[in-house]
Order: sequence, then structure tokens, then C-alpha cells
Amino acid sequence: MKKTGVRAEKNSTRIYLKDRFKIWCVSNLFQIWLSKSKTKMTHFESQLYSATQLSGQIGFHTLSTNPIACSGRISRRLLRLFLLTLSFFNRPCFDAFLPAVWPSHHIHHEMAPLPIRVGPSVLAGDLSMLAKDARRVLRAGADFIHLDVFDGNWIKGAFTFGPMVVQALRLHEPKAYLDVHLCVTQPAQYLEELAKAGASRVLLHFEALDRSPSIARAAAQLAHQFRLEVGLALAPQTNLDSDVLEAAQSFDAVLVMTVPPGFGGQKFMPEVLPKLRQLRENFPHKTLEVDGGVTVRTAALAGMAGANEVVAGSAIFGASNLRRSIRELRKSLQPA
Repeated sequence: MKKTGVRAEKNSTRIYLKDRFKIWCVSNLFQIWLSKSKTKMTHFESQLYSATQLSGQIGFHTLSTNPIACSGRISRRLLRLFLLTLSFFNRPCFDAFLPAVWPSHHIHHEMAPLPIRVGPSVLAGDLSMLAKDARRVLRAGADFIHLDVFDGNWIKGAFTFGPMVVQALRLHEPKAYLDVHLCVTQPAQYLEELAKAGASRVLLHFEALDRSPSIARAAAQLAHQFRLEVGLALAPQTNLDSDVLEAAQSFDAVLVMTVPPGFGGQKFMPEVLPKLRQLRENFPHKTLEVDGGVTVRTAALAGMAGANEVVAGSAIFGASNLRRSIRELRKSLQPA
């Protein structure tokens, strides 16, 4: 009888350890999937992510009010494993199921905050040492590299560089996030070449897409087919009407220009801030980027209006201390 009890205890311990290993694997895989996913967290994912953070904090009294609850630490871990697995294979039912398992006071319904990111525009650096400048700012803490591509047609007299330079920079910085701003006519025709060159995200001007929601949507879909993130760029004179809002729904990000595109060193246009604020109200979980005349002071204004990313040129490359300038821009962009 004693041996039977010992054997049962060993079996129970073995099952418990196996369950712990399973939940550790599934939990970590799920959180890696969330961090690597290009799509923003949905309401169900937000609930699930919050729930996964509660491991070890949920007592038996919480679960005992539910029909599926049963006693013991293993049961709670198995329940968590079940919910995580359910989320992978049956997402639609999860949103209704989770609140019944975890009471509302345990669930944070807010989405995870958008990342605060600062990207230097290499057009303001030394173009004869492009790779070196990119490496300097990345080591100083920059989150991405911003490249302005002008073809001389969309903005008369403005020529910069093209996909070949993007490819060369990718070879030097294989892990960098390359944010490519296309100020060109017919931007969709460059998407495949930029994808092959190693661009991370392309920004397409609504004005260059004939201000058409259908054309913009098709361009965004094409970019996604090439595994590119894609943003909708808006010039200062473009009003935020229903066409813009409809088009923006298909994009991963929206770039709000706070100077007329074409030339650096221009002053920040505060009259664009209401447009940025309205975009944030309409898209609370979409990346909003600001480019043009960005300093520590204007980055703070943009952050208060809803921006979570800024592009800065002379404010970074003209600073005596790159690391400090990037840190101050990021700090000023963070909401109070």
C-alpha cells in the first residue's frame, strides 16, 4: 500500500513537471509570436497577453467560481495552457470565453502602448559616409534609419538616392530597420525593388496615389505581398477628409509631414498638429510618425498630439552628442 502511494506521488510529480514544461513552451512561443507579429495586438490578444502575465498571481478562489475550475496548481496551469492553445486555433471564440474565466478586475482592456521610436534622416548626414553615419546613430541608440527617396519629378529639383543605395546600406547594417520615404511619381512601381533591396517599411504619399482610397489600398496590399510594412504619408496641405481616413485603414502607419517635403532645415508647422490629433483619435493603435522640423520642443508637441515616432535630421546629426540628442528626443516624445 505504501509503495502504491509513493508510485502515485511520483506519477503526480512527473505529470506536474510535464505540465510546467508545456505551459512554459506555449507561453513563451505565444509571447514571441506577439512581439514578432507585424500586426498590432487585437482586443483578444491584449486580453490574452494580460492574462499570461497573471501566472502565479491567480488563486484558486478566482477559478472556483467557474464550472470548469478544479483544485490544485496543476489544474490552474492546465487551464492556462488550454486557453493559450485555444487562442492559436480558435481565435473568434476566445474574446467571449476569457472574461468568464478571469474576472474583469483582473483583465487590462487597454492595448499595449505603442513603442516610442526616433529615426535619424541620413539625408542630413554626410552622404559620402552614409554607412558610417548610419552605424554611428544606430550605436547611439537610434531605433531606425530614415531614407528620403526623391526622383526629381514629384518634387521638382529634389534628387536623392534610390533602391541601390538602400541595398548597399542593408549590406552594411543587416539588422537595421530601414524606413524608406518615397517622394516619387507612381510609388507602387518601386515596391518590389525596394523589398529586394532590404527595405523594412515604405512610406507612400497619398498625393502621389491620386488621392484615391482604392489606389492607396491596392498599393498597401501590394506592399504587404512583398512582405513590406507600409505607411501612408500626408503632406501638410492635405486635409484629413473621409478619403484619407478610408485609405489609412489599409496601412500599418501614417506619416504626417510637418514641413513641405523636398528640402531639409525647414521650420516645424504647428498648424498640422490638429490633423495629427484627429488621426490618433481615429486610429488609437496605429503608428503615427512625424517628419520635418523636429527638435526636442517640437517632438514634445507632436507627442502630445499623438505621435509615437519622429524623424529628425539636423537635430541629431548637428548635435555634439548623438546619444544625448536621441535620448532627449525620445524622452520629449513620451506622453506625460
